[in-house]
Amino acid sequence: IFISSIFLILRNKKNVPNGYYVSLLCLIYAPVRFYFDSLRATDLSGADIRYLGLTPGQYSSIGIFIAASLLAYRIFIKEKPKNLLQKNT
Repeated sequence: IFISSIFLILRNKKNVPNGYYVSLLCLIYAPVRFYFDSLRATDLSGADIRYLGLTPGQYSSIGIFIAASLLAYRIFIKEKPKNLLQKNT
């Protein structure tokens, strides 16, 4: 619900560069997923296998966060933001 409310507030923002919402969603999702995966039980039978103390879901959330950070860097810092949906004049 929290993430949905953020996107509802931001959808009225105009001239949003391409990839903005994707990078924002991933940057919000990954830390939340990492935290909730750390709450999983480890002492039960059939518990998730941990590699170096982390679950596969935590490793994937680290990868998602890194990819989203690179995307946000590319959108906002490396390239001037542009919107491909605008008409060329």
